[in-house]
Amino acid sequence: MEEVFWLPVEPKWLSIATQLQDLKVQQCLNETYCLPEPPKVVHGLRASTADIYVNNAA
Repeated sequence: MEEVFWLPVEPKWLSIATQLQDLKVQQCLNETYCLPEPPKVVHGLRASTADIYVNNAA
């Protein structure tokens, strides 16, 4: 089993995320570019990000 660890939360970022949890996000950028489903801001889940420059084979 892969070991998982969580880093401490930055209080300022958590505060910003809390303020954004009811944000309504547009589904379409224009008439050509639309997401298949309405986007939503999800607050309170464990998640992670990755550096876009990392060669991630997954």
